[in-house]
Amino acid sequence: MNPPVGRRGIAFAFFTKIRGTVTKEKRQFINPLKTPLPRKGSDRRLLILSAAEEIFSAKGYTEASIADIAQAVGIQESILYRHFKGKEDVLFSIIEERLKEGLALLDRDLQGLNEPKSQLRKMMWGNLWYQEAYSAYSKLLFFECRRLNTFYASPAFTLIQKYLGRLTAILEWGVRSGVFRKDLPVPLMQEMVMGLLDTINIGFQVVGEVGHPLDDFEDAANLIELVIAEKAPSEDEKGDKSRAILRAAEKVFAKKEFQKAKMTDIARLAGVGDGTLYEYFENKERLLYAIPEGRFEAYYRELSGIFDPRAAHEKLKRTVKYFFAVFLSDRDFFRLFVRNLYLNQGFYRSEGYQNFKKFFNLLEETVKEGKAGGVVRSEVNPRIFRNLLIGTLCWMATRWFAERKTTETGMMKQADFVADLMVEAVTV
Repeated sequence: MNPPVGRRGIAFAFFTKIRGTVTKEKRQFINPLKTPLPRKGSDRRLLILSAAEEIFSAKGYTEASIADIAQAVGIQESILYRHFKGKEDVLFSIIEERLKEGLALLDRDLQGLNEPKSQLRKMMWGNLWYQEAYSAYSKLLFFECRRLNTFYASPAFTLIQKYLGRLTAILEWGVRSGVFRKDLPVPLMQEMVMGLLDTINIGFQVVGEVGHPLDDFEDAANLIELVIAEKAPSEDEKGDKSRAILRAAEKVFAKKEFQKAKMTDIARLAGVGDGTLYEYFENKERLLYAIPEGRFEAYYRELSGIFDPRAAHEKLKRTVKYFFAVFLSDRDFFRLFVRNLYLNQGFYRSEGYQNFKKFFNLLEETVKEGKAGGVVRSEVNPRIFRNLLIGTLCWMATRWFAERKTTETGMMKQADFVADLMVEAVTV
């Protein structure tokens, strides 16, 4: 039996067909209610939006008409046009009303959470909950609005920017407090979080990978924490003064002629005393030859790993980088995929998606192999790892295409950084 609702509750009474409670929290999903039609005022506007949301969701934005909406509400089209400029205005207004409520819920949820990691987890949880609670809205936002250029100049998009601003504030707080990595740009962290959430939602809405988005919450939140959390310094990083000296010597020798370089300059750059430097390297010549000794040993290990079938760590890194490289090597297809396929419901019902899925299954299998070999952390979910890669790639690409100033070299450099970051996060 549906709970009673007054006119003030009409605004959100209709929101989506719900599948049942998905969490232990007491946010209940409610079914659409049949309510008397208000004769005038803002309630009528909201009833128009309620009808439009269901019609757009059922028929698709392109196929639905203003006449369909007016008929569903029981009014003349001319009355509808008193409230909205046209069909697109109705669509964007649905999203705007939803986002107002979503931001209010988010601000309420974040109250009393006094550290950034808890706030980030709660924000991710709320995002996944909202996508199912209001799945009709979610589909309209993903598969209709975000494909329309005019959406990005609408008041609704301004609210999305406010939402992203909340996420940015949490991430910046985490960086300042030493909880999140200082070497990872906050915009990139944001792209990874939102890209993962988007791809989980697509998997729920159209692919059917999960019964509820929140089924993936723990795995998603844990993976994001592995990627962006500040790492405790390793024993090597804390104690290997030799490496610091070698790095400093490279810089000094490269900048000055070997004969003119001074051991004092190297010690100062390495952050050690002169006496400490001589404990490691008896003279300047020994230090010079120690540089290629370490470099070529590292290169040898790296190259040997590439051809060693047992090197699961290197295989995972090569695989992740290959997925980035495939898209970046064909800019036209990459742009087509991000703009016309990633947020296109039809794509996920096509033969093309089956091949896409088969292609990305190779990444999942590589992660599974790594887990079996003890190289990848046991708690990592291969499908969520795949979703993080896809989502991050698409969000990064959206920024690149919007800015129109990132060079191909710059894209590849950023992609390599993300690939290394992801592999480092999940390997033991």
